[in-house]
Amino acid sequence: MGAYGIVEDSHDQSVLDETVSFSKMALFGVLEEEGLRITGRNAVIRWLCGIGLFLTACASVESTPHAASAEASDVLVLTGRVIDGTGAEPIADGIVVVDGESVRCAGPRAACDVPRGARVIDVESGTILPGLIDLHAHVRPHYLSFFLAAGVTSVRDASNNFEMLEGMGRDGPGRARLFWSGPAIDGEGSVLGQTALRVRSADDGRAAVDSLVARGVDVIKLYQQISTEAFHAATRRAREHGLPVATDLGLQVGRGLTVSEVDALEAIEAGVTSIEHASGFALAFRRLGGDPARDPLDAALVDSLARALVAYDVVLVPTLGLTHSFASETPPSIEGVPLASETPPDMIEWWRTMHASLSREARVRAAADYRLAAALVRRVAELGGRIGAGTDTPAGPLVLPGGGLHRELELLVEAGLSPLQAIHAATGEAARTLGRPERGVIAAQKVADLLVVDGDPSVDIHATRRIRHVIKAGRVLSPDSLRAHARASTTAN
Repeated sequence: MGAYGIVEDSHDQSVLDETVSFSKMALFGVLEEEGLRITGRNAVIRWLCGIGLFLTACASVESTPHAASAEASDVLVLTGRVIDGTGAEPIADGIVVVDGESVRCAGPRAACDVPRGARVIDVESGTILPGLIDLHAHVRPHYLSFFLAAGVTSVRDASNNFEMLEGMGRDGPGRARLFWSGPAIDGEGSVLGQTALRVRSADDGRAAVDSLVARGVDVIKLYQQISTEAFHAATRRAREHGLPVATDLGLQVGRGLTVSEVDALEAIEAGVTSIEHASGFALAFRRLGGDPARDPLDAALVDSLARALVAYDVVLVPTLGLTHSFASETPPSIEGVPLASETPPDMIEWWRTMHASLSREARVRAAADYRLAAALVRRVAELGGRIGAGTDTPAGPLVLPGGGLHRELELLVEAGLSPLQAIHAATGEAARTLGRPERGVIAAQKVADLLVVDGDPSVDIHATRRIRHVIKAGRVLSPDSLRAHARASTTAN
């Protein structure tokens, strides 16, 4: 057992219950960010009660566990099927040699020597793949530990206040690494509260970027109500600083056709790195003369929008689980989703109340958003473009922290990706989108963030749910211990 409780596989586990109180900010701003409206007095009361119940269970573990130090050697050897995260076919008889926190060698079994005294794990019928990366989440302390327990080793927080982010920190034992945007840059009418920097002019946009760079952000996020002038200026300034730019331009279910000035085509031409939620495409569709709510969609317009993404090398982060969950007539099933059984009942009830409170009109608009996003995913993949995996957890009903990324991979496959393409979206492509080439793929000198699952996810994407080992920076962590830690982190003393 390690000194902090989370242990290597096959050992007993214990988890410390030291907790600190959860910020009252909680999820209030997350729902507002999506522009949703909860209808009816009783529905509002139920929703607020859900928040109140939820807050009673919200806490973070101040002193979190990690794996024991390697006993005989710092070298770990994994053998078996390898999916390396590049999109390439699996290596049926592969090997991964981990030395300390990095991969020393990886490839076919004959390509790497096995050092004397190394710990060897033969995964047999299982599969070795990179640790997963969620490109779009809104993280809070009480569920931070859920990500790693679900095999998600890195998370990009896409709009949050610095007090929350700096309180959690970028990394630590028993949890995923965080990369963050800090507050989004938005217009003066922003609904984001303290998670937005409000700008009006080009000078404002440049100054906002400079202020975020001074705080050490990893990405700039531009939001829905920013003016065209400020949008272009902020994008250019971010590029001057060498930072990627992610943008949420609004959806039909929110404010995407009513208050947004910049559409997806304008954002692509301005030089953004990624477009989140397939946002801004409904507005572009309409401006091109199409109807984004029509079923079926105009295939020629879908093709032209997809080609623009590919031509400018822009990443589509569709967060299909978000709009799928809003469009569903019944709450999405979480049976078998990692960490579903560890998720507090009041959190589940909060999501169910959110789902029940959506109007019929909102569901129809969300369904149109989902159709458009799925159509773009399919066409971008056919054209060889870039697709990244993100969840927007916890903004969508029952889009679980950590576990929601597994459901996102399944929806990407339903939309038309192969299982390997979906895995690439949450590994190699996700790391490239982050600007972190040392992550996301299994190769020499890369960070040894790995996942071992039962079965072959290149054939059945649902196999990613069946987690056998989680390896962070070369440490083999017990899934049972990680799940216990996740449970403990949601319960105050």
